[in-house]
Parts: sequence; C-alpha cells; structure tokens
Amino acid sequence: MKQAWIAALVAAALTASASANTRGIRYWPTTFTPQKLIEIPVVMDVGLWMDIGIQGDRIKLVPVSARRFEGCTDVTVRCNFNATLLDSISPTGVLPGNFSVPPDRVDIAVPGYTTKVCARLVDPDFGSTAGAYKNANVATITVRVMPQP
Repeated sequence: MKQAWIAALVAAALTASASANTRGIRYWPTTFTPQKLIEIPVVMDVGLWMDIGIQGDRIKLVPVSARRFEGCTDVTVRCNFNATLLDSISPTGVLPGNFSVPPDRVDIAVPGYTTKVCARLVDPDFGSTAGAYKNANVATITVRVMPQP
C-alpha cells in the first residue's frame, strides 16, 4: 500500500512538470537548424515623459507702450502624453508693477510642438528703484505641467 501511494505521488509530480513545459518540447529535424521554441513577452511600466527646450536663457521685456512691457521666448515641448502647461510669474521685488503671463495655460498634444512663454509688465514703478541696471532680474516664470485625462 505504501509503495502504491509513493508511485501515485511520483506519477502526479511527473505529469505536472511535463504539462508545465509542453510549450518548450520540440523534435528537431535531422539537420542542425535553429528552431523557435517559445516567445517570452518583455513588459515594463512606461511613465509620462516630457522634454522642454527653451530657445533663450531668459525673457527680455521691451516697451510696447509708455506703461506696458512685454517679452516672449520659444519653448519646444516633446511629450508622450497630452498635457497642460500652467505658467505663473513671481516678481523679484527689484521693480514693482503688475506682472502677468499671457496666456497662463497652454494645452499640448502628443507628440508636442513649439509654443511661446511670455511675460508682461504693466504700470512699472520706476521711481521706487535705482536706475542704470542692465538685464535686471525683475521676475521669474514657473512652468508647471498637468497631465490631461
């Protein structure tokens, strides 16, 4: 009885191992020719990716009218997802005035394209700061990215 029980377990183990590898068992032809045995899928998690290239290293504000200054730079966006760029501006305190970034949001579709990031200053208070600054850093633009559903 004990031998029959052991024989049944061995037979079950051999059957299970043989059935698990049936995809890899092949009979070769009489020549030494490579044969495809199995294909194994390779998978990975692909995250969101974005590359932003800025045309210049800064935005230069130039006068558009007596009380308004504007400047832009080209931004090349490459991405593997649809996104919205959200722009905001923070004055540095060197020159008081009303700073804005028109437009403050830009929708980008795959694979991306070149857009503009602009800054605007209205009603600057030149009387509250010393003059003769060349390329004074008056504000900083922050670009945030929000994936679109």
